[in-house]
Amino acid sequence: MRFSLTQLTYFVTAANIGSVSAAARRLSISQPSISAAISHLEDLFGAALVTRHNRHGIRLTAEGKIVFEQALKLLDQAQDLEQSLGVDPRFVAGRVSLGCFDPIASYYLPALMRRLTLEFPKLDVQYYLKDQPELHQSLLNNDLNLAITYDTGMWEDVSSITLWHVSPFVLLPKGHRLSGRPGVSLGDIVDEDYILIDWPESKQYQLSLFTRTGRVPRVTRYAANLEMLRGMVAHGLGVAISVTRPVGDISYDGAPLVCIPILDSVPPQPVVLSFAKNRSMTRATQALLEFIVNYFKTEA
Repeated sequence: MRFSLTQLTYFVTAANIGSVSAAARRLSISQPSISAAISHLEDLFGAALVTRHNRHGIRLTAEGKIVFEQALKLLDQAQDLEQSLGVDPRFVAGRVSLGCFDPIASYYLPALMRRLTLEFPKLDVQYYLKDQPELHQSLLNNDLNLAITYDTGMWEDVSSITLWHVSPFVLLPKGHRLSGRPGVSLGDIVDEDYILIDWPESKQYQLSLFTRTGRVPRVTRYAANLEMLRGMVAHGLGVAISVTRPVGDISYDGAPLVCIPILDSVPPQPVVLSFAKNRSMTRATQALLEFIVNYFKTEA
């Protein structure tokens, strides 16, 4: 093919507006580029496609109208082809950065990564595990395109799509006086030694559960991460609340745990896919977003 879609776009835009200079401004290119594209097409088809009047004004000739109509059809077909390729996962390519809240990454990411690799073989996804403040800042700085995390309601400058809901439960050591019950209330544990996870947003969420009952837990220890929390509970150092439950109610060192539902009416914790507001997405990012949303609908 001896002409390009870009040259056709320049010609069609100028013909629609009736001005080379106005077309150049709309396309953010130089006027000579528009004129060169029209001249190339005229040389190729062996006919004048436009008549020039005033300084930069143009009007289609009879031959120009024929080329104009065919060019419109060709550009529409090219756009349809691009969109159809974008829908087919085999043709979606590009790099996307996906962050995940570190404590839940091992719970959700591995299976998602495997499915993504199978369905989008050309998509280059970079994975980053961070705490929630880091995820927030990375989204705003455009260091991350998307992030999977808990919704704490604190990120007003970030948009989120709810993927899933997880319900909080009480963690007890085996043999605890409450461990045989089918459920416990927050009032049952408010006077127990309480171990609080040492993450700002998670602390706020857990304490808010007690605030709803008008009580405050007796916090005696803090845990730096989820497995430390589970281990401390398993060894009788206190009780705790968690929303993440790995398969198998044992700590890393094999000590048993008991997980019991909370009887109080407490809000579930949403798992969300977050992205910066008012920022355009590449086709690759949009494809990953849609994949993650659909994945959680069918697999979570």
